[in-house]
Order: sequence, then C-alpha cells, then structure tokens
Amino acid sequence: MDGKPWQSIGAKAKTLPGSAASWPVGLADLATPGRTAVIIVEGGPDLIAAYDLILSAGLPVEKITVCAMLGAAQNIAPEALDLLARQPVWILPQGDRAGNNAVDRWAKAIVEKGGQAPWVIRVANFGYTLPDGSPVKDLNDLCLAPDLNGSPWILRTCRTLCKHLNVNHYPREGARNESL
Repeated sequence: MDGKPWQSIGAKAKTLPGSAASWPVGLADLATPGRTAVIIVEGGPDLIAAYDLILSAGLPVEKITVCAMLGAAQNIAPEALDLLARQPVWILPQGDRAGNNAVDRWAKAIVEKGGQAPWVIRVANFGYTLPDGSPVKDLNDLCLAPDLNGSPWILRTCRTLCKHLNVNHYPREGARNESL
C-alpha cells in the first residue's frame, strides 16, 4: 500500500501461479442482490482505497460492487464483460500511460458488450500531492494526500456517484473521516 515495489521481485504486485488475471477481483459480489453499481480500479491497493472512499463517505457499500483488475496490461475476461454490461460502471484508472490505455480499452470492451459507457474518474488529474511532494497518481495515493482533507471533491464525487448509480442515499457534509 506504500506504492513501492516488493524487493524480492521488483514489482508492486505478486500474482499467484494459475490465477486468472483477466477476471476482476471482487466481481463475484455483483451476484449479491441489490447491487446497483460497479467501480473498477487497477490493483489491490486501489481496491482497498475504493472501499475506504465508499465507507468513509457514508455510501451504502451493500449497493456497490468494487472490483480490481490486477494490471493495466490485462483485458477483462469476456464472461466478466457480460456481467459488467448489465450495470452502471465507474472506472478509476491509475494516472500513467498504461492506466490511461487500460481504461480506454476496458471502457470500449464494456460498450461493445452492450453496456453503457463507463464514467471515468482520473484522480491523477486533480492536482493533489503526497507528503513527499510527488503527484497523486491513483486512488490509493489520493487516500494518502494530506491536502485532500476537507476537499469538496469527495462530497461532490460521492453525490454524483449516488445520482448516476440510482443509490438513494446522499452523503452529508462532514461524512468523510480522517483516513483521507
């Protein structure tokens, strides 16, 4: 979660042999009755950060499926696209070239399966910085940004999510906790 690579492999993530990297982690939650929205992120740390955003903002976590693609190079599995095409989807990509390419590819694939065009939130474009002064590049970084505390972005984004995703719950002012 610190954004640094594992020393043993020189990468930020380890994938177990035999796993299906093209299947979004967490997508099975979409089978839970009452789910009305899907948020897709890239990587495990952003998956956890998405839940932090939802819970801290007071959104109904039971209505939102959060899933992660474990790498920008991965295409979403065709069977997963069939499921994603049935729900409104939000994608929060990482702010590098690979993340930008991935979000374009994933959004196009969802539309080609008959889904609505996903909403894309590019958190890297918000201009926030980490404590060391480096720019925020993904959702996990955004959770670590000290200048985010008290930002109207969180409230505005969560209200927009509620509106577009037919969630009849609007977070109140001050619902965001200190973890962001």
